Amino acid sequence: MNDKDLRRVGKAERELFKKLCKKTHADRIRSKSDEELAEFLGTLPCCPPGEDLEELCFPLDSCEGIEMKVKCWLKWLRQEAEE
Repeated sequence: MNDKDLRRVGKAERELFKKLCKKTHADRIRSKSDEELAEFLGTLPCCPPGEDLEELCFPLDSCEGIEMKVKCWLKWLRQEAEE
């Protein structure tokens, strides 16, 4: 079933189809809450766009550093997107 076919069926059928189909990695990412996504992004070796955590006084791989990165990512995720 392709996207064109999915547009022809009702909402209930689309939801059932989505549940029965295997999710892609992108589907799993899109289904995460802001907090879950921020936790994942906080484990990456990068900072949110426009943020420079290198100036912080603790190592980024310490617990405090990861917690700060998660908070920074959560703040960034909740900001209005620029086009």
